[in-house]
Amino acid sequence: MVQNKVESVKVVDAEACAEVERRDAIRERFWRVIERIGERNADKDPDEVLRDVTELVEEVRQERYERERCAQGVR
Repeated sequence: MVQNKVESVKVVDAEACAEVERRDAIRERFWRVIERIGERNADKDPDEVLRDVTELVEEVRQERYERERCAQGVR
């Protein structure tokens, strides 16, 4: 890298590079899964899919809320 006509070298930690590579791999895998889900649902009505997903998310949230309340001793 050249800054103010003086060459400088940036040292990057090997662990930091490995972490970036790990995150990139996770991100790529995530998007492959998303694309496969989209392909499997290409023939579905988007509004119906949204309703189904919203319903399932609410069920999971309610279950989590109830577990947290039980863990706190609240009924």
